[in-house]
Amino acid sequence: LGLEVSIDGIGNVTAIMPSPDGVPVMTGSHIDTVANGGRYDGNLGVLAGLEVIETVLTAGLELTRPLAVAFFTNEEGARFPPDMMGSLVYTGYIVAHLMVTVPVVWALVAASGSVAAARRRLKRAAQWVVTVSGCRLELRGLGHLDGLEPAIFVANHASFLDVVVILATLPVDVRFAAKGRLTSYPILGTIIPKAGYITIDKHDHTEKMESADEVSNALRAGESMFVFPEGTFVRAPGLLPFRLGAFRAAVSARRPVVPITLAGTRDIFPADTILLRPGTVTLTVHPPQPPTADTFEEVVRLRDNARRLISQDVGEQAG
Repeated sequence: LGLEVSIDGIGNVTAIMPSPDGVPVMTGSHIDTVANGGRYDGNLGVLAGLEVIETVLTAGLELTRPLAVAFFTNEEGARFPPDMMGSLVYTGYIVAHLMVTVPVVWALVAASGSVAAARRRLKRAAQWVVTVSGCRLELRGLGHLDGLEPAIFVANHASFLDVVVILATLPVDVRFAAKGRLTSYPILGTIIPKAGYITIDKHDHTEKMESADEVSNALRAGESMFVFPEGTFVRAPGLLPFRLGAFRAAVSARRPVVPITLAGTRDIFPADTILLRPGTVTLTVHPPQPPTADTFEEVVRLRDNARRLISQDVGEQAG
């Protein structure tokens, strides 16, 4: 194709049309090191870019700016193993920090003399993790929290990173509702009870109902709760169905629902992988939604309205 090919000091390959002059329009390999690279990335992005250039040259089209194709260092393992080298290096950096941090945080939380002290230490640890990660945070709508009464916060769930972001950024002391099985894991088995978080057993109906009552009672007692109404997360983009429990508790306790949208965490730390990559996380707080009736229809209305608000800013097609 007559492209000018160059390889920089760390092995990034760039192929550019020799003319015209100007800043090139680039496509190509985004699978690893470019957040939100899109679905047509990796090898497919490189091949698609070359196909476009071939079509332009064959048709004799005149462009105002040159086209270029980038093949970032070894993202697909084409030059030497292993592939995903950018993510591997970044993941190793984060893991090295966590190996030092997690035992210290566990010890400090375990030694906490109160729930409030444990939560303060968890918040500081989460803020430190976000700082060293190099990820950019964008916070929107925090003004909706001014003068807010105790409420139940609900957010989409896309990554293990979600809880860390919430702890690090939300300027409200919240009590999380967590899966019961998490208490069987090392470290979490200490942190969850020390922080006073509520555990929900999804497999035992009696315990599940008792946990739901505990959420309602906490709201009535003046605590703010935080629930992920999807209950889990998957690698595929989009929202899962919202369960009714959090919204039933809001209606029962006559407390407002505060929807929160998390965008970007799935790109940084998706499910079913241990590979991380830096990126931007956006947290959007939506206006509180107070219940207006004590009916099942009101529970459903709150659920549907929260899901609609969250889906507007999530940047993913709702499932």
